[in-house]
Amino acid sequence: MDAAFNSCAKIVQSFSYPSEILSLSQRQPICSKSPILSLRPFLDDTGLLRVGGRLEHSLLPFGVKHQILLPRNHHLVKMNIQYVHLKLFHASFQTVMAEVRPSLWIPSLKGTIRQLHRVCVTCFKNRAIIA
Repeated sequence: MDAAFNSCAKIVQSFSYPSEILSLSQRQPICSKSPILSLRPFLDDTGLLRVGGRLEHSLLPFGVKHQILLPRNHHLVKMNIQYVHLKLFHASFQTVMAEVRPSLWIPSLKGTIRQLHRVCVTCFKNRAIIA
């Protein structure tokens, strides 16, 4: 499952961040106007775009230190969030965010999870106010 997800993530990244991947693969700096420049992205051994940062010097596993970077509004991201939401039995957005964040870096993750949480029929029914 992880290998399949990584392959899908690589395809999504190639459509969402083509100039950044091209620059990094040629060992050139990323354009200064890139929206992901502040995340210090890099390509790992398999060609996945990952985020860098201060956690680089920690003792955490590689996948937790350097999460896979995915765009906010892609269908793969929304499917993954919905899967985690259902796997955790319709958990709150904070719990879903805590489960997603160690492996994936999604800009504006909180807003995306809230958006998907609002349209969940089961969660909507559980929020009902009884007068």
